[in-house]
Amino acid sequence: FPSGSLVSAPPEWQAREQRIVANALQALPFGLGAAVLTLFSGLMAVIAAARSFRREGYVPMDAWQEVTLLPREIPPALAGRLAGTSVPFLGALFDLARRGVLQFKEGPKRWGSRTFNIILHSASGPFAPHERLLLEELFKQKTVIPLSEIASLAYSDKFTQALDAELVAAGWRDPQRVVRRNQFLLLSGLGLAAGIGLLVMGGAAFVFSPDTIGWLLNLAALVMGIGVSLIVLGVVGLLAASLVSTLSDEGERQANSWKRFSSHLRSITRGQAGAPQAELFERYLPYAASFGILSEWGKYFSKMGNVPVPAWLEGLGSGLGDDGFEAVMAVITAADSSASGAGGADGGASGGGSSG
Repeated sequence: FPSGSLVSAPPEWQAREQRIVANALQALPFGLGAAVLTLFSGLMAVIAAARSFRREGYVPMDAWQEVTLLPREIPPALAGRLAGTSVPFLGALFDLARRGVLQFKEGPKRWGSRTFNIILHSASGPFAPHERLLLEELFKQKTVIPLSEIASLAYSDKFTQALDAELVAAGWRDPQRVVRRNQFLLLSGLGLAAGIGLLVMGGAAFVFSPDTIGWLLNLAALVMGIGVSLIVLGVVGLLAASLVSTLSDEGERQANSWKRFSSHLRSITRGQAGAPQAELFERYLPYAASFGILSEWGKYFSKMGNVPVPAWLEGLGSGLGDDGFEAVMAVITAADSSASGAGGADGGASGGGSSG
């Protein structure tokens, strides 16, 4: 039909839609301007906060320096915490077994599957605080528990806190950096929450009152722009804070050493470090467990032959290459699955213990 032959003006719904679009376009510059200004000033604040954690006079290790021996004699769980892994409690568990405190023993089959128990032989020390806590949390007036119960330690904040307290006592964790990092996290989280609130408030004005007077919609667009920027800044701040190291300068040096040693153990499991001696299997097993490479460590040494099964793995054969190795791997798999399923108490030591 020719234009104007049926109606002389657009219907109300179409006119209202055109007004909404016009108001939105008019308010758009206010929203974009507020977003850009907020984002720019906020990024400057986030960068300044992150730069405040820079170390003055800190000399890092040579990037090519390899660590093939234990950097120093410390408990495997502390080494794992310094290296930033999420399963340091496995290192403590296997270290206690190596020292004769615990023993792994196969139990009766259930539904056709093999089961394993952990037996407590001695609760008398000396024990490090995190080892004492591990024994208390696991056994609780008992001397025999199923291996599957070690998963509870993956959820235990107490164990992580005990490790961090020992790092502070050793001078490797800086309490002031911990406080400042927590403040950084808190402010970033509050900014994220505020941004979501402002975005919802501004968006509601356009959804429920799109026909309102222009200056109110301009204000709503400005609020939405600020809200979007605060959301972006909150996410960036949380990521930056999570990567901040809470270690002291000496703690950072120790962490770098243990990360290099962890890389060396990984290179052994890949056959990239020559032919290691058979006795290294049990000696470094707790550290491999703490670094999260327990299964790889066992599988590699099983191929060497003539590697004896540790005495604390009772009744599992005379060597890793015989039938008993299947039971050894069952212990390893069960331990790894329990830990990885939980994901660690706090996601490792990124920020909480190491540099991420």
